[in-house]
Amino acid sequence: MIAVTFGIKPIKQFIKRLFFLFAITFLFGGVTYAIYIFFDKDILIYSNGIIYFDVDMTFLVICSVISYFVITLITKYTDKKSSKNKEYYVTIENSGKTVSCIGLMDTGNNLREPFSDYPVIMADKSIFNQLYTDETLRIIPISTVNGESIIKAFKPQKITIENFITDKVYIGESAVALGEYKIILNINLEGEMNNE
Repeated sequence: MIAVTFGIKPIKQFIKRLFFLFAITFLFGGVTYAIYIFFDKDILIYSNGIIYFDVDMTFLVICSVISYFVITLITKYTDKKSSKNKEYYVTIENSGKTVSCIGLMDTGNNLREPFSDYPVIMADKSIFNQLYTDETLRIIPISTVNGESIIKAFKPQKITIENFITDKVYIGESAVALGEYKIILNINLEGEMNNE
């Protein structure tokens, strides 16, 4: 399930996700068994591989309301925390030129260069034109909600995202102006950055 949903690369992220799947499964089994042991055994019925909880409507409504507020609080906390980590200071070096700016980690960008399978970072035209050379130019096919098209891209000599340094990426030219963030980072880099 984990491999189909998220893939197996990077392998450390795959192992973490696999661990969490087993942890949640064991936790559910332990809580279910505890309910069976410590409460009225008629509250839990096991039939045909399915567990049924026989609870009254009032208890169910109260638990649902409490769960809703707990999940809302957790979501607000994690969203606030993750939003702070979405922005990164990025420096791109190519052909003796260097450009630095603030980049945004975008979950919607998981584009890869088809031959190398390297992630593609989207750059505003102003950034792209400062760095690419005709010798390094490559055409990459992309698929969007508007259909299929192609973008210009190049492989930089080095890119630094905070303290993470790599050359195993491509820089693609965005067809539209990116506005506040001149660089849209590829979500596939997040796992590599976390493993550094």
